[in-house]
Amino acid sequence: MDITQDYFTLFGVERSYFPDMQTVNSNYRKLQRQFHPDKFSGKLAQEKQLALQMASLINDGLRIMQDDVARAEYLLKLSGADLDDSSTINDVVFLQTQIELRDELKGLDSKIEITKFVNKIEQQLTNVSLEFASELAQDLTAATRLLHRLKFFNKLKQEARLKL
Repeated sequence: MDITQDYFTLFGVERSYFPDMQTVNSNYRKLQRQFHPDKFSGKLAQEKQLALQMASLINDGLRIMQDDVARAEYLLKLSGADLDDSSTINDVVFLQTQIELRDELKGLDSKIEITKFVNKIEQQLTNVSLEFASELAQDLTAATRLLHRLKFFNKLKQEARLKL
C-alpha cells in the first residue's frame, strides 16, 4: 500500500466533490481491519511503524472525505489551486452578504426563527456545493472563491445551531 496516494484512490472512489460515501465507508472498514496497529503487535518495529502510518492516513482520509469543506479544499490542493485566503476580501458583494447574514442571525431569538435560518443556510450550502463541483473541473479560480463561501456558510450554520 502506497502511503503517498490520494484519499480518493485509497478508498477506491472517483476523484469528485460528491464521492460515493457508501464505498468510502466500506473500504475504510476494510482498510482499518487490514492495517489496525493491534494486528502488528508481534511484528518488527518497522512493520509496526508502517501500520501506524497507514492507520493514521486512513483516519485522516476518512475525516477529509466526510467533511464537505475539507474535501473541497483537498480537491483544490490536488488540482494545484492557489488557496490564498486574501481573494475573499475582493468579493465585496459576498462580504456584504456575510454582514447581512450575521446581523440577521444576531437578531434571531426563537428556536423556530433560528431553525428557519439554519434551513436557509443549508440551502445556500447545497447551492454553493453544486456550483463548486461544477467549477472544479472548469475554473479553479472560481472554485477557490466558492471554497471561501462554503467555509463561511458552514461556519455560520454551526454558529446558528449553537443558538438552538
